[in-house]
Amino acid sequence: MLFTQDTTKGKFRVAGRMIGLGKFEPGAMGQSAKHDEARGPRKVAEVFAEVACCLVVCLCFAANAAPDVNESHYLTRSRHFFQPEWCAGDLFLESADAQWIFFAATGWIAGMVSLETLAWMGRSISWLMCSASFVFVCRGLGIRGLLPAAMLVLFLELNRSGNLAGEWVVGGFEAKTLAWPLVLTATGMMLRQRWGMVWVCCSGAAALHVVVGWWGIVGFALTRAAMCFGSWGRSSSGENLQRAVGPMEQVKTFLFGDSPVRRGNGKLFLLLISVAAGFVGGAWPMLVANSGTTPDEIDAAARIQVFLRLPHHLLWSGFTATRVVSFVTLLLLWSLIRRYRVRGTQRRMQAYALPLEQLRVFTATALVAGFGGLVLSAGAESGPFSSPSVQLLRLYWFRLQDVAVPLAIALECGTLLAIWWNTNSRRHRMVARMVVCLLVLACGAEGVGRIRDRVPRACEAGIAAGEFDGARILAITRNWQQACEWCRQNTPPDAMFLTPLHQQTFHWYAERAEFAAWKHAPQDAAGLLEWQRRVALLQMTGRQESGAGVLALPREYLDWIVSGYEVDFLLVWQREVDREGLPAGWVQVYPEPGKKAGFCVLKPGR
Repeated sequence: MLFTQDTTKGKFRVAGRMIGLGKFEPGAMGQSAKHDEARGPRKVAEVFAEVACCLVVCLCFAANAAPDVNESHYLTRSRHFFQPEWCAGDLFLESADAQWIFFAATGWIAGMVSLETLAWMGRSISWLMCSASFVFVCRGLGIRGLLPAAMLVLFLELNRSGNLAGEWVVGGFEAKTLAWPLVLTATGMMLRQRWGMVWVCCSGAAALHVVVGWWGIVGFALTRAAMCFGSWGRSSSGENLQRAVGPMEQVKTFLFGDSPVRRGNGKLFLLLISVAAGFVGGAWPMLVANSGTTPDEIDAAARIQVFLRLPHHLLWSGFTATRVVSFVTLLLLWSLIRRYRVRGTQRRMQAYALPLEQLRVFTATALVAGFGGLVLSAGAESGPFSSPSVQLLRLYWFRLQDVAVPLAIALECGTLLAIWWNTNSRRHRMVARMVVCLLVLACGAEGVGRIRDRVPRACEAGIAAGEFDGARILAITRNWQQACEWCRQNTPPDAMFLTPLHQQTFHWYAERAEFAAWKHAPQDAAGLLEWQRRVALLQMTGRQESGAGVLALPREYLDWIVSGYEVDFLLVWQREVDREGLPAGWVQVYPEPGKKAGFCVLKPGR
């Protein structure tokens, strides 16, 4: 067993060694890294045990069957990046690559293993990175033992239930699941006053996912400026900045903090080069992708993305009332925790003052960015600033606050629980232990749910969307997988399919090109405009009843799509064939004549 409790001393035995759970060490705040290093290899076992516990938490929260929602979107692009002949002719896969560093790093692996294997390999790496970075942040605040894992449970639960714009940190494998751990590492560096490494971590995040890295560096830069020039300027960082002689010395003090490592212009030059390289590497592919389009086309594509495809991520009016209420509740909880003071803990909390204040300022900057998104949302609806507002909204202004607020709540709770765990107050010790036990039980319940869930989330959110009965969702998923497997085994590799608009996994299972899918919208302007045209064609049913698919299209439209886009097969619901009948001259090739399945494959007559 990894941990065994010694109830007489309030400690836990880890790998045969006694450690305090969230042990408070006066004066360690902001210097915990040096304190750990001084104790040397004795603490390595503790750190590994904490990371292992956090890894179990990630497993319980995100070990869904592959593919997850975005894995079917990004990992198929990774394979196509190195194998252009795979699903050749597909609009989405052949559009501009917005995250080419991620695709270059994973695409060569996708050519050697299955997509499902790639997903689990990537998940393991991203979860390990997240666990290690979260432990690193927690140790910067003196949160140790089982408390980092417990606070990770709280963080993930609050992030899932209280997000406004749908942002998450732990889940399926994609570029941002590698970028967010780097932002968490930057947070830990900030708590230790290692500002040079903050910018390096953010540039690495930007190289993988430019939006995540961009908001990370904006948040940390504003936090650094507030600590140096704001009312917190009385701290050592502000005083040292004021004492710095000359503009160059002030720049180095701002970027590197108070560490003597900042000496020398060479390190400043290397830092600026690394940050610039990260952002250029992340942003350059999209800048190049839109170089051949007109300003009107770019504006039209931005409106499609903001108002049609991604309003639930980008636009304030696209957020549901439930999401708004959940996020406001989260803000109220954070406000209460900030103001919560317990008699007997003020002196101990004072040791945490600077790192906690930095964390609060960073969270406040994330909220300022969210407010900026609110203002831009109002301007995007109409008025003289509509076009620039729409363009700016594509930067995901609400993304950082969805992570920063639950992270701040979890870390401030962890700091308080770390004090309570070793306090002389029996009541506080009992409360701390009860909170940890409840969070462990919540994590276990999540794990049990993941074990029982046999349906990939990409299928649940796609082909089975709108269904609530578990047995029916599973049946639809199995029928869909069987139909896609038949397509993979019995159709030419270069075949083009017209599929249900809201499915997400045809590439994943069938490995064939598709005409259009709602989920798979290109990110470059030209590709997005073409995607919108194809989606509009598929929605011209002239029918209002739910479930009307492509066979309900007027016959002239359907024939024009099939001939104009060289569609070789149609994959449709069985209920569509039963209701609309088989178009004259068309052949049903799956299932066999006289049999029925959840889905049918039709071959148009030429």
